[in-house]
Amino acid sequence: MPTPEPAVSGPRDLAPGAIALAPHPACGPGPLRSLHARATLEPGGRLAVEFDVRGDLARLRLAPAAAAARRRKDLWQHTCFELFAGRDADTGYLEFNFAPSGDWAAWAFSDYRSGGRELEVARVLVSTLSVDSGHWRLRAQAEFAAAPDVAASGGSTVAWWLNLAAVIEDEDGALTYWAAHHSGARPDFHDRASFCVPLQAHRAASLPRAEGI
Repeated sequence: MPTPEPAVSGPRDLAPGAIALAPHPACGPGPLRSLHARATLEPGGRLAVEFDVRGDLARLRLAPAAAAARRRKDLWQHTCFELFAGRDADTGYLEFNFAPSGDWAAWAFSDYRSGGRELEVARVLVSTLSVDSGHWRLRAQAEFAAAPDVAASGGSTVAWWLNLAAVIEDEDGALTYWAAHHSGARPDFHDRASFCVPLQAHRAASLPRAEGI
C-alpha cells in the first residue's frame, strides 16, 4: 500500500492541490527554501504538472532555453523536474523528466529500474515563469500519442499513485534531491514506496499503458 499522501501546505499563492516536496536529508536543501508541486490528468489524457520553486535562485544552475526543445536522455544529471506514476499493486510505472531548457523525456518501466523503453507521446510543452528574484515556476504538459487504455483516479477510488520530485543543481555543480516522499537512506525516485501522491484526474481521463502494467 502507498504511504500516506503528503499534506497540502505552503504559501497562499500556490496552485490548489500543490504539495510540499522535501530535500533528502543526506543532501540538504541546497539553494532552495521551498519546492511545491502538483499534477492533474485532464480529459483526453493530457498530463499537466507545475513546480513552484523558491529560494536563493541566483545560486540555482539552469540550462539555457533550447533552440528546439526535444526528447533528451540524462536530464537528471542537472536541474530537472520529474514525475513518476504507477498503479496499485502493479510493478510497471511511468517516468517523466522536464528540464528548464524545454527538453524532456518520458519512459515506461516494466519493473524497478528495468524493462525501460521510451514512452510514445504526441507532444510535450515545458515553460518557465520568473515571478520575482526568489520565486520561479516550471509548468509542463504531456499529450499522449496512443489512445490511453488505463483508467486513472476520477472518482472515489485512486488507481494511480505518483512521486513528484526534482534534482536541483547549484552554481558549484552540487546536486540536491527533492521528493514528495523519500523512502531510503539514499535518494531513489524509482522506489515504489515513494509513490505516495494520488493522481488528481477528471472523469474519463486516463494514462497510457506501460509494459507490465
